[in-house]
Amino acid sequence: MEIWNREQECISLSRLREVQLERLRATVARCAELVPFYRERLRAAKLSASDISCLEDLARFPFTTAADLEAAYPYGLLSVRVEEVASAHPVWTLDGRPCLAAYTRRDLDAWAEISARLLTMAGVTRQSVVQVAFGQGMLAEAFGLHLGVERIGARLVPAAEGDKRRVLQLISDLGVTHLACTPRFAIEVIQAAQAGRRRLRGLRLKAGILGGEPWSERTRQRIESALGVETYDHYGPPEILPGVAAECRMRDGLHIFEDHVLVEVVDSETGRPLPDGAGGELVLTTLTIEGSPVLRYRTGLRTSIIRHPCACGRTFARMGRVTSLGGRALVIRGTVVLADQIETILRESAGQVPVYRIVRDPEAVAEDLELLVEVNESLLSDAMRNLRNLETHVRDRFLREMSLTVRVRFVEPGSLPRVSRPEERIVDAG
Repeated sequence: MEIWNREQECISLSRLREVQLERLRATVARCAELVPFYRERLRAAKLSASDISCLEDLARFPFTTAADLEAAYPYGLLSVRVEEVASAHPVWTLDGRPCLAAYTRRDLDAWAEISARLLTMAGVTRQSVVQVAFGQGMLAEAFGLHLGVERIGARLVPAAEGDKRRVLQLISDLGVTHLACTPRFAIEVIQAAQAGRRRLRGLRLKAGILGGEPWSERTRQRIESALGVETYDHYGPPEILPGVAAECRMRDGLHIFEDHVLVEVVDSETGRPLPDGAGGELVLTTLTIEGSPVLRYRTGLRTSIIRHPCACGRTFARMGRVTSLGGRALVIRGTVVLADQIETILRESAGQVPVYRIVRDPEAVAEDLELLVEVNESLLSDAMRNLRNLETHVRDRFLREMSLTVRVRFVEPGSLPRVSRPEERIVDAG
């Protein structure tokens, strides 16, 4: 079984903790000296790098939130001069506001290393042909995979997430062996092939490297059955580093690149660290990023940590698939959609917020979302005109502001449950 960097990925646990501790102290010291936000935050907490005698001491340090990243936009978290930034990636957080992930040349080298690892986990070698097909909202994801393909020396086939027929043609004509895209786009490719009666099995395609949105085992089985490939999940918040963890060929959790990022799972209410195996909020601390390092970032996502050894031989801990914490947000094609944002669109379109429900289905490809809206007296006052205008307005807003397609379906009064919080209106299909 191929391992890109056996020395680092199979490192002894004792040596790994030494590396992590050394890099954690250096990161905290760097933040305290060069980043005004962290200098003030650490001074207020009366903490410094010298207070870290073991990794567990990190739990004493304050969290960083999405609101902190937003407030620091664009360059408030830099620990280098702006002139030293080699690549700057704007990202929209769970609150729909911009923040910036800034990388130096050294950071890009680390990013290429991480991407080479996750690609190798999916079976990519120098002989592979990798098609990277992500949409506009996934530019950081695509950028990192490009770096990884180049580091390995494989052949790269860039392709925007758009015309499925062209993607199919490239897969066939260029002998693509690995397709990197969102799970939703993989299903779109399958449906386009079936509609055009194009052969899917018998191609050189071996694996799908899927990410950018949550997906289920049911979706995995559907893609693998149709394409005759294996699929591999990976995770990384683009506001920190798009490559944090990835599945190996054992597919027993996602290996965390622990020499580059420190992972905690905490109780979302109390902020206290939870033991391995317990589900809670994922918290990340960068260990090697010098452009915009981050301490204890609360991702707003839920997972758990797996420590028992993996049969692949890698010694890094693993994490379960991430899910939304409390269902507050949807992630579709790398675009974060908040229930609050949908309420705003409905309020501005209809003059009020009617009773509604958001239906998500990773396998539905005709539209990205289905929005059920309960008809009320206001909408019925001039039903044909009001309903048509509302449907058009909502669809146009989603397409214009988020590049997502939404189906609006009107239902009878009293047919939807009454709930108190926007996130309770998000349900799964079926």
